[in-house]
Amino acid sequence: MTGDTALTLDGRTANRIVVDTELPTTTNGVALGFHRALDGQDDSDSQLTTRDVPAFAAPTEPVTRGDFEFYSKWDLIAPPNDQGSPPAYEYDLFLPERQRVPAVLSYRADRATTATLDTWYRADTPDTPGVDVRWAARPDYRHRKEFQRTVPRPGKRTYFVSAGDVRWTHEVSMTRMPGDFAYFTGTPTSYRPGEVLREEWFGRPTGPGPRALVPPAARTGDTLDLRIASHVDTGGHWNNQVAAHDVHRTTVHANGEQVVDHAGVPIMSVPVRPDPTTYRLDYTNERSAPWWQYSTRTDTTWTFGSTRPADGRTDRIPLLELTYRPQLDEYNRAPGGGSYGFALHVGHATGATGAPIASVTGRASSDDGRTWSPMRLLDLGGGDYVAQLRHPASGAVSLHVTAADTAGNAIDQTIIRAYGVVGS
Repeated sequence: MTGDTALTLDGRTANRIVVDTELPTTTNGVALGFHRALDGQDDSDSQLTTRDVPAFAAPTEPVTRGDFEFYSKWDLIAPPNDQGSPPAYEYDLFLPERQRVPAVLSYRADRATTATLDTWYRADTPDTPGVDVRWAARPDYRHRKEFQRTVPRPGKRTYFVSAGDVRWTHEVSMTRMPGDFAYFTGTPTSYRPGEVLREEWFGRPTGPGPRALVPPAARTGDTLDLRIASHVDTGGHWNNQVAAHDVHRTTVHANGEQVVDHAGVPIMSVPVRPDPTTYRLDYTNERSAPWWQYSTRTDTTWTFGSTRPADGRTDRIPLLELTYRPQLDEYNRAPGGGSYGFALHVGHATGATGAPIASVTGRASSDDGRTWSPMRLLDLGGGDYVAQLRHPASGAVSLHVTAADTAGNAIDQTIIRAYGVVGS
């Protein structure tokens, strides 16, 4: 508009948005929003309600200058049952319309047009529900208002999620307790229509590790950027928020001299020396909460060498990483009182070029790290191992694993009460 203009807003011209789902649903929340971009400027906004109400939109003429998108976003859940149990399935739908609002807004959501995500949530203790949100992003903008839902822990839920060029980021908290920031985040993902995937959340052990799409350690010039999450579960979901009563400490040594002492997680930029130097990164975290009974303390030391990269280049540091894959029940427990084996992978940070693995050792403890017994490690090749140990009748197992490559990069990690054991 270039001058005074009269606008007439007439709700009688709006048409109801109709969403037909394959399974019966009720509306848990709906949002209506827009994105507008013109002459180098853009704007977006939305309105959200968590009530089961119909949604309407008035049709428009096509937009001929710049970009315009209207969308509706729906959280549709299985109808309530007589037992009052959490819904077994949900639809997360993002329904965009480019350059105009059409007169007919009618959609069909079924297994052929959505992705199916069969999702299991583990828990350390019975009846500890959490909450989740699923953030939606389009290629040009992000929807910034979301629905918070209760998730069963332990339990299973199936999600039917819009496919195509919508990128989803799922965040799930292990608790609904105020002040406890226990959100774990999944990798931002776009899905294919008809795709069926399995997800597992909150599997033990959890320990420090990488966040998806972000290198855990990278160097540009004389700056070392650390982006290591405090806890990563066995599904690759990461948590780097500080919950109530957490204890975190990060230190960095350069050729034996301490250069960083930080009471927090290793997410920071560190000035480093230009000449070849051996660095030691130590990180300890402790977490104690009613909903957090395992992996209560981790102590990890990374050793690596670094020198200034060429101008304009960023080098990814080949930090060693340990990935544990024990087969546990819904309460993160393995059978007690006998021999047990689990998968262990030793490798370097994604995107970094690492030397061959030279050595791996492992120990286990059934008394929270006071005494240790060696684990037998069966080498399968390619950094894959089977760790063999003997379980106590009940309680918890602590783990201590070390690894080194032929270039001198190393990791030394202890996880106290890594997972539980239960008698038959």
